[in-house]
Amino acid sequence: MHFPYSHLISHALVGLLLAFPLLLLVESVLRPPSLHAQSIADLDEKARRLERERKQFVKELETLMTAAKDAGFSEEELKAVTLDRKGKTIVVWEYLEQERIREKLREGHKFKPRDRYLTVLDVTNELQSRERLQLDDLQERAVFTGTEEQ
Repeated sequence: MHFPYSHLISHALVGLLLAFPLLLLVESVLRPPSLHAQSIADLDEKARRLERERKQFVKELETLMTAAKDAGFSEEELKAVTLDRKGKTIVVWEYLEQERIREKLREGHKFKPRDRYLTVLDVTNELQSRERLQLDDLQERAVFTGTEEQ
């Protein structure tokens, strides 16, 4: 017995069988690469260690500059003091100046506790009050213009 749609069904099955491996291939190509988790505690520890090393280095540089001043170096000579660290030449005076600037910026970005924090309602009220002021100003100008024209 021959079904009227058997030929169509067989073609659809062949198409599905051919499309399935293609879909698997596309899915495997489009899949994001697997990520390796790294502990946040490890990252924090590394950041703390680097910060500690940086502070110790700055402290040593300050000690070096103080010793040079005490030894009678002139200001020009102090500004010309350099040293090599990890293959890079560092001008000590400029490095310490940059560190002072960075420290001031870090202090400025620290969290400052407030008695009251800005809320969405505060912003909404401010926008509404400005809108009222703008409308009042527009109304005054419209009335003034009308009076002036008469």
